[in-house]
Amino acid sequence: SSIVNYLNKGEYTYKKHSNNKLEYDMYNLMNKEKFSYIPKFISDEKNMDKFERIEGEIDKARFSQSSFKILELANFLKEFHCICKKNLNGKVYVHNYLNSHNLMYDDKGSLIYVIGWENCSVGEDYEDLVRLIWNGCNIENFHISDREFILSMIKNILKEYDASTEIRKNLSVYLEKIMKEDLNKLEKDSSNYEYNFVKIRNSMLFVELYADKLNSL
Repeated sequence: SSIVNYLNKGEYTYKKHSNNKLEYDMYNLMNKEKFSYIPKFISDEKNMDKFERIEGEIDKARFSQSSFKILELANFLKEFHCICKKNLNGKVYVHNYLNSHNLMYDDKGSLIYVIGWENCSVGEDYEDLVRLIWNGCNIENFHISDREFILSMIKNILKEYDASTEIRKNLSVYLEKIMKEDLNKLEKDSSNYEYNFVKIRNSMLFVELYADKLNSL
């Protein structure tokens, strides 16, 4: 999902309606809680979703290039998950595609909206957090990057999110779980299969090599 699915018209922004009830449950909860990072959903009209106008720019560069943006997103997750857990018996809404295509920033570079919730689900707090760590810390290139810098960045994300002891002690397990899930979803006849396969396997190798360090950050 990305901003190309959204159309600004007058005071409102529109996008195609999804059949995912959880997406709208999430909008309603976050709008009720006045959580500003989530677009304000108004109604479903003729198979189109109507929101208060969404202004901002999609991050053109990969957000992993900015440690500030990664930590800002970790803080978003902390606040978002806090609201979710109070209303979902400890569970959270999981975005599943928390990447630069679904992040909108103002002209000063500050995060203003997280969009693209069409495939959201209800799950565990570690799921989107682990994806943020994976996508934001350039794990797949650890062999040519500074390993200690990657581990330091992960530590900062965990601190900003205020990660639980359970997440910290099992970080390598959760990372590997998400990576294996993505590996199993790859379609062998897709044009970018080889690129994604190598990315995931390199990432899994990092987790295997540094499991002990990851679980004690």
